[in-house]
Amino acid sequence: MNTEKKDVQWQEIWAQKSFLQKALSKVREKYNHYFLSFLGSNLSEKEFLEIGSGSGSFTIETAKYTKKSIGIDLSENAIRLSSITALKSNSKATFHQADCFNLPFKDNSFDIIWSQGCIQLIPNPGLCLKEQLRVCKKNGEIIATVPAKYSYLWIWRKVTFFYLLGFLWLWPDHEFYSKCSLEYLGKKVSKNISVSSAGWLRELLVLKIKK
Repeated sequence: MNTEKKDVQWQEIWAQKSFLQKALSKVREKYNHYFLSFLGSNLSEKEFLEIGSGSGSFTIETAKYTKKSIGIDLSENAIRLSSITALKSNSKATFHQADCFNLPFKDNSFDIIWSQGCIQLIPNPGLCLKEQLRVCKKNGEIIATVPAKYSYLWIWRKVTFFYLLGFLWLWPDHEFYSKCSLEYLGKKVSKNISVSSAGWLRELLVLKIKK
């Protein structure tokens, strides 16, 4: 699927207000507390960037603990919704519509760059990670989570695809990673990487790149 078609799909997804979408947003909010543990301690002086911030809930959550918290997303609808949510909750988090291959930030701008549910959706994810490395500070860290191959998410996608239940799978088609394939991707960007399993049912893999 080409990038332009996926962009249209994401605009439509974030314009919807279906029950399933609302339910998934609530699940994501529960995961936010779990994901915070990935960021380490002493966040008060750190500047945080989320790639593909979607509803903005995680960027808003991190803003409670970090010096600066910014979310970027390609979807205009997602940025509008997340900006409204931040305003209503008096959050210092800010959001910008931007392309992950051409981030509108200077070199060495952020201590932590986070993405969840992003690199598996885009072509040339290695180029996206290299762009993140550009805006990452020295001794900073890039953290990306992806759905694990053979996890329950992978099984659910197979079921919805083969039994024509596409309405139960809201996202554009994407890649599921094995540990080896994610390590291979990471090593094309940097030698200083690690890959581990995560999630309550080990449904995710986590790629960490140290600069």
